[in-house]
Amino acid sequence: IVDDALLKSFYAQHMLLLSGGADTATRNTVMRQNRFTNAQGPHRLARANNYFAFAKQRAAAMGAPFNWQQWTVPGVGHSDSQMAPFAARYIATLANMAAN
Repeated sequence: IVDDALLKSFYAQHMLLLSGGADTATRNTVMRQNRFTNAQGPHRLARANNYFAFAKQRAAAMGAPFNWQQWTVPGVGHSDSQMAPFAARYIATLANMAAN
């Protein structure tokens, strides 16, 4: 996103960045490994933390609201079946809040 107004709007959106606390594999994974991707972190959890921190810092520098949350789910690796229950609970909670 190049346009500052769009970027500010992006940071203002309510978003949950959900990461597996055990998503730390660096070998035997299809995750890209090169000097550019590794600069973001050696594994998916580190890259998610880096992404969130960068977005938060960038929003502050722009004076933009930052309405993101980050959850790290302990013991979960790169597994949609393990992550889905946490995501489902979050979505259900939002739906209940909207209904009330």
